[in-house]
Amino acid sequence: MVEAFYGAHAERDAETVLEFLDDDAECTIRGPVDVLPFGGTPHGKAAVLNLIGRLVPEVFRVYSFVPDAMLEGDRVATLNRLSARNSDRVWVRPAGRCGD
Repeated sequence: MVEAFYGAHAERDAETVLEFLDDDAECTIRGPVDVLPFGGTPHGKAAVLNLIGRLVPEVFRVYSFVPDAMLEGDRVATLNRLSARNSDRVWVRPAGRCGD
């Protein structure tokens, strides 16, 4: 199920993503504000969908997205590694580092 969610997320398939989100969904993004201006913790299905479907794509074109999931009952937490382009810079965030 986690793989199906992230597959839909990577394809920007909003309808399928919605099927997986609980009404009380949260998605926390942390990082430097100059790189991740959409950081924070949106609450609720609509806010999470807005984040992954509109706010992130407005800033980045994601080339690679690799989630590492931790499952416990009906809860999932992930630490995601991504490569993306914003303007002329390429940001790679493995293990909390970023660079040009």
